[in-house]
Amino acid sequence: MGRRKKSSRPPIPSDHNDNIGVEIIDNEEPSSSRGTNSQRDLPGQENPNQICLGNLYHKTLKRRRGESEDQAQKRRDADKKRKATNNEQKKKSRAKESVEEARLRKAARNRNDREARARESEALKQSRLIREKQCRGRRANMQLSRETALISIELDENVVPEHYCGDMNLTCTHCKAKHFVNELPRDGSFTVCCNKGSVQLPRIETDRYVKSLLDGTDPDSKVFMENIRSYNCAFGFVSVGVNLNMPACIGPYCFRIHGQMYHRTSTVHPDEGEKRSFSQLYILDEELAIAERLADPANSGCKSHIMEKLTTVMRSNPFAAAYKMMHEVEETEVLMAERDGRNPPKISMALLQNRKQDKRRYNAQRCNEVAVIFTSSDGEPPLDRDLRIHLKTDNVSIPKMQQVSILHKNLDALCYPLLFPNGEQGWGEDVMLSNPRGTGERARKRVTLKMYYSFYLQIRDYFNPMLSAGRLTQQYVVDAYVKAEANDLNYIRSHQKELRCDSYSNVWSHYVNEESASNQGAPVGKKIILPSSFSGSPRKYAGALSRCNGNSP
Repeated sequence: MGRRKKSSRPPIPSDHNDNIGVEIIDNEEPSSSRGTNSQRDLPGQENPNQICLGNLYHKTLKRRRGESEDQAQKRRDADKKRKATNNEQKKKSRAKESVEEARLRKAARNRNDREARARESEALKQSRLIREKQCRGRRANMQLSRETALISIELDENVVPEHYCGDMNLTCTHCKAKHFVNELPRDGSFTVCCNKGSVQLPRIETDRYVKSLLDGTDPDSKVFMENIRSYNCAFGFVSVGVNLNMPACIGPYCFRIHGQMYHRTSTVHPDEGEKRSFSQLYILDEELAIAERLADPANSGCKSHIMEKLTTVMRSNPFAAAYKMMHEVEETEVLMAERDGRNPPKISMALLQNRKQDKRRYNAQRCNEVAVIFTSSDGEPPLDRDLRIHLKTDNVSIPKMQQVSILHKNLDALCYPLLFPNGEQGWGEDVMLSNPRGTGERARKRVTLKMYYSFYLQIRDYFNPMLSAGRLTQQYVVDAYVKAEANDLNYIRSHQKELRCDSYSNVWSHYVNEESASNQGAPVGKKIILPSSFSGSPRKYAGALSRCNGNSP
């Protein structure tokens, strides 16, 4: 073997040492004396890979030191282009593979890594461990800068640097949403608004009188905006159940809740002795309905002339017309039953999710663009996913109140009639991307709930009622966030196997301990493992705290 000596070359800068981390060895013997591949990593012998890698690094470093700035820039651009091409090819190939192929690919990669690590020498092993530790440290610092802020017991706000996002003068080329200068991505295409042009949704139109109240051009705008949640609740078709947790300090209005938000609808007629509310008021005469709404103590700040004008606006609402139509069918059926000497049939109404389907196949007595009305002996229409409205409760099969699913396309129009006076449908599972990226079975083709609300909650040149409703806008945004988070949690709950949650060894051991405790009488519910990537997860906050303490994840 050749005699080894310490390198006489100048020391390598620290930033290059962090990236390479290999032993630099001079070689004075010819290449034939280095040994064959079968002699690698044997006791008492040197690994020729260390010599070759060290010499190659010094040659590369010497060549790069001699190049000009233009040559260096061209080299970096070429490397960047080559990496981008490789990443694009890798994404395309992985988008076509199935779940089983992805699992086999990852298993083969892990097996090759284990075999390579078993063959490496002690010096290469130490070098690899150093690089992995440095990589974990850099990754932890990057994650810390994204998700956590500097926490100090004695924080002096006067020394905190001001963060300025720049002027809001950038416009998305796809959806015309406005952005700050510092929000511009490297590729120049925004994702938060329309997902780089993949999300294209229709504009929400509002009534002219409602627009004048929202933009401040009407003389009653100030009074209306102060009580806008009361006006919206008075004309709402569903009730919103929420545990309000308003701040106890003095300051701007803040809509804060604790727990979930529930949307419920009731029968057309209340129980005996109860007052009408929400959708039950739409079957009354307009003057009587206005009097009922103003008599509610919750609407004490509402003005009668504003109520009258809003009642006129709601005449064009298709859901209000559907309830009136149902009441007309009820009166007609009662008269016919009295004439024929029989009991009136059961009447029910279905608020359609798919408004494009042919309503004639349901054999409905009457219908409009948003609802169909049935008269039958049992009152059950042949619809599965549509919201069913009944006349009265029987305390057996017909409940007095029923919850509206967050996935129902008519939920926003039923809950916020002032924002959607024309009854436009909201997000649904059939909302597709206009320009889906990727191919294969695993490519995304549908618009998610977060994409939908991110698209509409953007500032554009035209009037947006969702951003101009003041306190009602806060309620709408909180409601949208709660629905999106509930949808994500429902996906995690129903896809535990696909998420491979049984591979979390620490969580699984805790589950086993809890299960053993349950055998001794301690109650244990159903275990749902929440991934650490879920926003709001305690495991994610635990990782952030560990990084604040200086420990890598």
